[in-house]
Amino acid sequence: MTRRAVAIYTLPLIAFFVLNALTPVWWDDFIMACRFDGWYEPHSALAASFSDVWDSTVNMYRTWHGRSVVDFLNFLFMSIQTKTVFNVCNTLVYGLFVFLLCFHITGVFRPLFPWLFLTLHPLLWMLIPAWGQ
Repeated sequence: MTRRAVAIYTLPLIAFFVLNALTPVWWDDFIMACRFDGWYEPHSALAASFSDVWDSTVNMYRTWHGRSVVDFLNFLFMSIQTKTVFNVCNTLVYGLFVFLLCFHITGVFRPLFPWLFLTLHPLLWMLIPAWGQ
């Protein structure tokens, strides 16, 4: 792979990482850092262990909604209490998502077309409503 190809594949991901790092944590994310025992109970204790994350996910599933995978990841990343790990994981998953889109468009992993990879980023930005919500 040439230097140009490496730059084409890494620069959009670096830009995504920087934008992700500049995005602040919102109030509902802070709530997910707390242990969830029930819907109408105060969220007063931080999730300090993996068992707190698991119990909070189960309690959220039983009392509020069924999005247990998303809640588990949200509780897990917020229990770490540093956004850097989330930023790295989010950028890697986004990169995998774009590569899989390229695969589904072309039907093959090789050759990966740089123009397609570069075109997908602005198309995702403009055409997906409420990206990230």
